[in-house]
Amino acid sequence: MDSLFHFIFSIIAALAVDLHKKHKLPFVIFAASFAVAIDFDHFLGWDPSYIKPLHNIWVAFFLPLLLFYLAYHYERNKKPYGIEAQKFFLVLLAMLTGHLVADMFYGDIRLLYPLTNAAYSFSDLPIPQPIEKYDFVTTQGVALLFYSLILLPILFAEEFIKWHEEKHESMRKSLSDMMRELF
Repeated sequence: MDSLFHFIFSIIAALAVDLHKKHKLPFVIFAASFAVAIDFDHFLGWDPSYIKPLHNIWVAFFLPLLLFYLAYHYERNKKPYGIEAQKFFLVLLAMLTGHLVADMFYGDIRLLYPLTNAAYSFSDLPIPQPIEKYDFVTTQGVALLFYSLILLPILFAEEFIKWHEEKHESMRKSLSDMMRELF
């Protein structure tokens, strides 16, 4: 998928889940801009059919998770803006993970690069067509569905942080308690 799609879809998804009501629109646009940042490897001229060094779980999943963890400890030391940083990094985690999954519908992604060059892709999944001459469900539609499902947890980012702050429990306990209460 192209970078403009990732940017626009991240903004549309954030607006659809009313993230702009909890945070100002510049917050949403800033997070969507970072969601496109992993496409920087395309601009560097690396052969996209072989290696996309920024399209891996280390950059798209573990880096925002690490930054969230650092913001959590920053906030625990009573520094200003710690909670806002936590929210931003959770939103970024969802947007970057959605970016990777959506790209996997259009080609190979080396999720564990540089540890291994094994490529993963959803592009060869058989999608049944109920009507032969009409594309009832397309690969692009399925990619959008998965992208949307990954961005859905953005709805609960602020509630999770408030829950955790209120209970003063471990991160794991706060998450399991919140999930139990929601469902």
